[in-house]
Amino acid sequence: AARREEQAAREEEQATHEEEQAAREEEQAAREEEQANLQEVRETPLEELARTRASQNTPMQKLRRKLHLTF
Repeated sequence: AARREEQAAREEEQATHEEEQAAREEEQAAREEEQANLQEVRETPLEELARTRASQNTPMQKLRRKLHLTF
């Protein structure tokens, strides 16, 4: 009976260890996903800025800036 209890205790310890490992991996995956999201957020404004700058460089926009017209 003592051996069976010891075996059960070892199996429980192993299961706990595996659960902790799974939790750590899940946490790591969540951190990586968060990092990827932050990176995406950082890149978006630059892309928007590039599009905005491109739209400001039409010949008419350049002419308006040159003549200091604001319409």
